[in-house]
Amino acid sequence: MRSERPLLRLTPRAGGRSWKYYVFAPLVLIIIGPFVLAYKLLVGWWLDPLSNRHYEKKLREQVRNDLAFLFLDFGGRFVANERTDKYATLVTMEAADLRVVISQHHGDYGISLTRRDDRKHGESLDSILNIIYEREGSLRRPTYVNLGDLGRLFREKFDQVQMALSEESYPGTVAAIDGIQKQEMQRMAQAFNSQSGRFDADVVKLGDVTKRVPK
Repeated sequence: MRSERPLLRLTPRAGGRSWKYYVFAPLVLIIIGPFVLAYKLLVGWWLDPLSNRHYEKKLREQVRNDLAFLFLDFGGRFVANERTDKYATLVTMEAADLRVVISQHHGDYGISLTRRDDRKHGESLDSILNIIYEREGSLRRPTYVNLGDLGRLFREKFDQVQMALSEESYPGTVAAIDGIQKQEMQRMAQAFNSQSGRFDADVVKLGDVTKRVPK
């Protein structure tokens, strides 16, 4: 079972907020709040689903073009989304023995992967590519600016990605991704703490953040 991965917690430093925040923040809420509520009650309940379907259709068309190899070489097909995301458009497909979820938030794209026979444990394509390049001794890291670039990286390493998610290799994949993420979180925390900013940073686990403080 995958261990709980670390998160970066930011704690405001003393004096981080000026008196202006406490004066203007309530005013902004009072002014904007009624407009947001009116939109949700009068327009959002029917317009948002239409917009979501429109953006999902556009993303599907883009996936057919930029990830064409999944359809041509691995019998790819779209399937229903199992989850929704408030901030991103999602489409889900199956190809070979993988379940692939493609997300788009404005101009940012992401791909998360699971095995079709075990959809509880998945990883981002970024994370898997990172460990593949590291194991190959390459200084290269997966960089892309659009879904087409990400699709080319995916195609180049498709066999290795499949192997990384296989039942026999997945424990090692998880351990490697955990190690890389922990190092990245520690570097980010050090960068925050070395600056004269408004926050202190430390590396924690989600359970530590959500744990209730005993009365």
